[in-house]
Amino acid sequence: MAKVDWKKVDLETFFDVNITGKCNFRCKFCTTKSEKLPKKHMELQEFKCLILEIKKLSKQNKKNYGICVAGGEPFLNPNAVEMIAFAVKHLGRRNVEVTTNLSKFPLDKKKAKELMLKMGRPKINFSIDREHLKFGKRMPERIRSACIAAKELAVKVHIINVTQNKYQQAHPWPKEVVHIIPTSLKKKADIRLEQYSQSQLKPI
Repeated sequence: MAKVDWKKVDLETFFDVNITGKCNFRCKFCTTKSEKLPKKHMELQEFKCLILEIKKLSKQNKKNYGICVAGGEPFLNPNAVEMIAFAVKHLGRRNVEVTTNLSKFPLDKKKAKELMLKMGRPKINFSIDREHLKFGKRMPERIRSACIAAKELAVKVHIINVTQNKYQQAHPWPKEVVHIIPTSLKKKADIRLEQYSQSQLKPI
């Protein structure tokens, strides 16, 4: 990985790091194709170099820079857990977020807790909406285990929900999952109304 010239970078508090352009869902509203993300996975060593550069930058500027690990679906990258754990170790768990559709999360609470512990307990953004539920297998069970595990481990969780019309905005979650999601999480959910052209995958 080439050394970053931070003087030429427009710095933000958090950096979005897409560790893969691949996703196992085919959501109508997804902008992955229009953003032209690389389909291959980010290499582990490249990621580690980036994290160390951000850590160095934090010391130089005396600021706590952080990252949001995303994709595509980040857990399709076989090194995702090791990457996230490395980021937590060097940046601190309060400065690391992960955004996931939960499709690769375990079905039971014990294994979900083990996964969160391996990652170092970073903040996790759950993408839970009607479109995702069309593709994810046994999603209610995965959502339940992830929510319970996060609560027991005091892992900070945030829900992202993309709606495609006014009805969905008023009723973000269908009946099969609405009672699974804790009320506290639903109240703080980021519910966005976004409409896309299916052919161009661009905002209308």
